[in-house]
Amino acid sequence: MKFGNEISAGPAFAPGGRAQFNLNDFEGSRNSWEEVRKYYPADIESNLYLASIYERLFRYSSRQELFEQSRQAIETALKNPASTMDNRTEALTLSGRNHKTHWRLQFELLESTEERRKSAANRELKETYEAYRAAYFQDLNHFYSGIAALQMATIFQALEQENGWKAIFDNDDEAQIYSIQLKREVVTLRALALASIEARLNSPKASPEEKADARIAKANYLFLTDENQDRVANAFKNAISADNLYAWESARSQLLLFSGLGIHTELAKGVIDSVEEKFQLPEKPHHIIIFAGLRMEKQEEGIPVLTPKAEEKVKKKLEEALQELVGDKKLPTLLGMSSGAPAGDILFHETCAKLGINSEICIPLPRDAYVNQAFDANDNNWRNRFLELSANSQKHRILELNDRGELPDWLWDSGTCHWERGRKWIIQRALAKDAPNVTLLAFMGEGEKGPCPASISQVVDFARANDKVMVNLYNVNEFLK
Repeated sequence: MKFGNEISAGPAFAPGGRAQFNLNDFEGSRNSWEEVRKYYPADIESNLYLASIYERLFRYSSRQELFEQSRQAIETALKNPASTMDNRTEALTLSGRNHKTHWRLQFELLESTEERRKSAANRELKETYEAYRAAYFQDLNHFYSGIAALQMATIFQALEQENGWKAIFDNDDEAQIYSIQLKREVVTLRALALASIEARLNSPKASPEEKADARIAKANYLFLTDENQDRVANAFKNAISADNLYAWESARSQLLLFSGLGIHTELAKGVIDSVEEKFQLPEKPHHIIIFAGLRMEKQEEGIPVLTPKAEEKVKKKLEEALQELVGDKKLPTLLGMSSGAPAGDILFHETCAKLGINSEICIPLPRDAYVNQAFDANDNNWRNRFLELSANSQKHRILELNDRGELPDWLWDSGTCHWERGRKWIIQRALAKDAPNVTLLAFMGEGEKGPCPASISQVVDFARANDKVMVNLYNVNEFLK
């Protein structure tokens, strides 16, 4: 993703901010772009990125100040006299997404369709639609805001029979006039949005990424305008590629929005089932369990060392802790996430495998570099166990944060380290999956202080700063006696 015009400010932080954003490392990207804003407070690109980043962080934590920071970044970009039409369209589109995020949070967790529909028919629905519409009419070539405006107009129209719909307006006459106007605008948006999408698909100047986005937009358009399930499902399947399943997550979220409001419910369910059958996608986890703790290293400032004698005690405690979290839940709805460090991380993944829980091994370096740096040269036991885990991709998917064995250039003077960056990335990745439940399972000793900010205590502090992460803390000194 790219916002605005590239700049040379900051000067190494802007490339890093873009790369971190694309990796869903929103905390890291925020820090990079805030460094840019220290030099250029009104810079368009940094403010547009930060508007998107703060909206994502708000979505994960529900902290209202983050939402306000996103809004302020959009205003700053819009007020910049150097803003181009593209910049303004992006800013207005982000404003629409902010309204939409806030609107969805008001009803998504309600149990029944009737409750969700009643709660969704509110003034913020109107504001969301009008924000997207304003963005699209700023630039009719911007097909993303066009399809977003059509989606919101369709929802707005479908909820017109709800009791709260007329209460959005100051009086019934205003509501009736708006209803007539909305019907006309839906017809107009159907024609214009499709034309915008087709124009981008047929443009020789459009990049492969832009054409891929346009194909997804066309599939979304068909969902709104065509009742043939096979045709709509085929459009999504042809638009989504196996190496870009993040795009499907976004599209799936929109389909679930409509289904949850009782709009095209059967069509949405059929399309989701068809697409996920093609790509053999696993069921989305309902509970993500992150592990941190117990590193195999020398005794230092209260860090407990895991000796071979203590390993069985740790295995038993890990199994008990996981069983308590699992309860009677279906195992496919659970996902474990941790790094691959000697001792605790490896034992966590091995215990997940024993209990039938899939896990992701999230490492901050390429696999070869990680093996060289994370394991002592004489420690074949933990090294071999890591290699065995990472070779079983069906049970333990391995993910790499960086593509080289050293920190990116823009982080050399930041005071961070691979391990700190990797631990925070795991938590951000878990939150990005939008699972209803996220738990940090932390095994640490009293007074633990690590050699860099990757210490378990700081991981716990980072998790506690987000109100969507439960923290289960175990004092290893108690069961390693």
